[in-house]
Amino acid sequence: MKLPTFDMLKKACGASRKRGRPITGEEFDRMIEVTPKVVGNVAAESWRLLLRRLWTSGLRISEAI
Repeated sequence: MKLPTFDMLKKACGASRKRGRPITGEEFDRMIEVTPKVVGNVAAESWRLLLRRLWTSGLRISEAI
């Protein structure tokens, strides 16, 4: 089996890497509200707890992992 190859884009001289922006409080509230629809009712509370801890501590997903 042969793996596909991809041409990587080169970074332009002096160009900075775009970063994501922090979510707003309203976006966070909406995310907490729809958690059961995404993960189901059984797992919703544990996911809400994780999301709240990430939110209050300022951790990124990669740091939580």
